[in-house]
Amino acid sequence: MSDIKCPDCGKPCSPKKCDSGLGPIEVWGAKSFDSQPYTGSDCCDAELEDANAWEADADRGDYEYDQQKDRELDGRG
Repeated sequence: MSDIKCPDCGKPCSPKKCDSGLGPIEVWGAKSFDSQPYTGSDCCDAELEDANAWEADADRGDYEYDQQKDRELDGRG
């Protein structure tokens, strides 16, 4: 078990990937992706200050793939 304590419930926890962003968004026809990644506890999703569970740029490939599929569906790709 991990020696990390959850700041919300106080129980021992493990770090996991969390994202509080909106996800895929569209504003006036321009498509984008809102991402606000943070490292959270596996029990409460509370932000953990001292843990580093992931690299923020590691998930960028999925966004590029989604953009490609959007272009294909729109007939532009």
